[in-house]
Amino acid sequence: MEHLHFLAALTGSGDPRNQRLILVHVLSHGAVAIAYYAISIALAHFARKRRGLPFGWIFWVFVIFTFGSGTIHLLDVWAVAYPIYWLSGGVKVATALAAIATAIALIWLIPRALALEGEEKFRALFESAPDAMVMLGTDGKIALVSAQTEKLFGYPRGELVGLPIEVLLPERFRARHPGLRREYFSAPHPRPMGAGMDLFGLRRDGSEFAAEISLSPIYTHEGTLVTAAVRDVSARRQIEDENLRRLHEASRLKSEFLANMSHELRTPLNSVMGFAAFIQNSKAGPVTAAQKEYLGDILSSSRHLLQLINDILDLARIEAGKMKLELEQVALAPLIEEVRSSMAVLAAEKNLELSFEVDPAMGPVTLDRAKLKQVLYNFLSNSIKFTPDHGTIAVRVTPDRGETFRIEVEDTGIGIAEEELPHLFSDFHQLDAGNGKKYQGTGLGLSLTKRIVEAQGGMVGVRSTPGVGSTFWAILPVVVSASSQPASPPLPVEPGEAEKHDPGRPAGLRQFPPDAH
Repeated sequence: MEHLHFLAALTGSGDPRNQRLILVHVLSHGAVAIAYYAISIALAHFARKRRGLPFGWIFWVFVIFTFGSGTIHLLDVWAVAYPIYWLSGGVKVATALAAIATAIALIWLIPRALALEGEEKFRALFESAPDAMVMLGTDGKIALVSAQTEKLFGYPRGELVGLPIEVLLPERFRARHPGLRREYFSAPHPRPMGAGMDLFGLRRDGSEFAAEISLSPIYTHEGTLVTAAVRDVSARRQIEDENLRRLHEASRLKSEFLANMSHELRTPLNSVMGFAAFIQNSKAGPVTAAQKEYLGDILSSSRHLLQLINDILDLARIEAGKMKLELEQVALAPLIEEVRSSMAVLAAEKNLELSFEVDPAMGPVTLDRAKLKQVLYNFLSNSIKFTPDHGTIAVRVTPDRGETFRIEVEDTGIGIAEEELPHLFSDFHQLDAGNGKKYQGTGLGLSLTKRIVEAQGGMVGVRSTPGVGSTFWAILPVVVSASSQPASPPLPVEPGEAEKHDPGRPAGLRQFPPDAH
């Protein structure tokens, strides 16, 4: 811009029109300078007073730009009387640089400013969440927390931001957490944290609380962030623990009631059976053939009822924790022979072929003899019941891995559908339950077998193919510990590992003569 004193010199200072023109330029430049100064002062005041202003630095760039623009206009007024071209040119260069910086900053800033509305909505949602919300980056440092986080953990948000997330964890979890955090960031996806585990948070005062935590990734232009929703479930956990305690107490009382009732029922039933057998044997006088048949029906039904009562009594004892193990050294070959003799009559009724094999490498075992026989009886009774006439049943006893041995009862019965297998060892579960069921039973035999085996530190299972047959197995320690309890966990055999053993007879098995019928 040409300075005004040059205009006056060229046109003549005495012309009134030129004087008015100079006055107009001086007043307009002065007014614009004052306006620019006012704008820069207002922007500077706003930027200083407004805390946490997004992109606050751009306001200071505008302050420099408007202040320089006002100074340019002020120097143009000054140059009317005193031409100071170097100073004016220097201010214009500085202002031009500020203008260029402002333009570049605006190009970078506009898309980010447009995204502020979504960010504000996110912050509003973040703050309105009922759970304590914590956001952190890949470095594990807290980037943002909600008001609920302040309330739950007792920290002001200004103190938490920038700290590692581990400050909110009890000391015993801190060493392992960074590795788990890195593993999550390697493949982030929404999921609950520590599914199936008891999680805890640590307050500022050092107190702990039971926590439930959900993780969700957020993808931003600055990288991946993770939000953790933390909920205090201490009260719920206490209620669950109390309900579990009450459930166990109710189960114990129920088991005690069943045990007492079973005892009271068994006593008169034994009398009924005794008198029926006494009369049937003509001890009380002569009886007709029809009367003997009727008395036989009474005895058969009574024995069935007695077995049911005994099963319920055994189940009640186990649930009440009153089953005692009578441990002794047992030679397996004679015990298997006893079982064979006892079950031969039942097998003969259906013309079933029974075979019993004991590996010669099996020495004596230490366990509860009576309960081992009960396991074998239950397996065999089940196989005999579900094996059609003229079928075969094989019993095998072999060493297993480590200090354990394996019992298998294989039959050519009707088999079991795959969907039935998970429920097979449940209380009162029957394959053909209903009014028209073909096979009689209480549904307690296999359940009792499972509990008896597990009470001695073992495990049970089954392999089955419908229409082909089933193989029931039990794995027991060679020496059962005297400290075993009914609730003892099974042996640490991986799921499915036991089924991998060859179900066939290993070489060198000692084989008893089969019962051919």
